[in-house]
Amino acid sequence: MTEPCRVDFCFDYASPWTYIADCRINEILEGLPVEIRYVPVYLRGFEQFREGMPYPAAKLTYIVTDMQRCASFQGVPLTIPNNFPINGLYLLRGTVFLEGRQECEAYRKAAYRATWMEDRNVSDPAVAVEIAKEVGLDGEEFAAGIAAPSVKETLQANTANTIERGAFGVPTFFVRDQMFWGQDRLDFVRREVENVLKESNHGG
Repeated sequence: MTEPCRVDFCFDYASPWTYIADCRINEILEGLPVEIRYVPVYLRGFEQFREGMPYPAAKLTYIVTDMQRCASFQGVPLTIPNNFPINGLYLLRGTVFLEGRQECEAYRKAAYRATWMEDRNVSDPAVAVEIAKEVGLDGEEFAAGIAAPSVKETLQANTANTIERGAFGVPTFFVRDQMFWGQDRLDFVRREVENVLKESNHGG
C-alpha cells in the first residue's frame, strides 16, 4: 500500500488567496494518496507585512479587483469584507487550539465563510468565539484557549518555522523540500505529489 504524500498548507485567514486555495485543494489533489497538513501562520509576522498592508493604493485597488476575478473564475463565492484588510490572529489561534480535535475542520471552514462570504468582523476575538460556538464548541473553553500562552507560542513557532523554510507569504505549500506559493500553483503541487509517489513506488 502506498504511503500518503504529505502536503503542508501554510495559511492565514486574512488572505483571500488562502481561502480560494482551501476551497480548491481537495479537488486538485483528488485521487491521490495525500495527507494535507494545515499549518496556521500569522501573515503579520512576515517582515513585509509587519507594518500593515505594504501596497500603495493603486496596487491594493488592483488586488481587490483581481481577487474577485480569480474567485469568479474558480467558481468560489467571495465577498470583500468591509474592514479589509483583516487581522486573522484570533481565528488562527482558534485553529491552533483545536488542532487534533474533530471540530477543527468545521471551525476552519466556518472561519473562512465568516471572513470571505459573510463579511463578519473576524478581527474581533469575540467573533472568533461566536464561530466556535456555532460549530458546537464551548465558548468559555474556546475563549480561554485562544488566550493561552502555549497557543500563542505555537502560532509564533509555526510562523517562524515557515519563514525559515523560505516562505514569504501565504498560501504556501510544501511537498518535501519543494515550496509553492499562491493558489494558482496548486496544479504544480499536484505534479510534485505525483513525482514523489512515483519515486516511492519505485523505491526511490
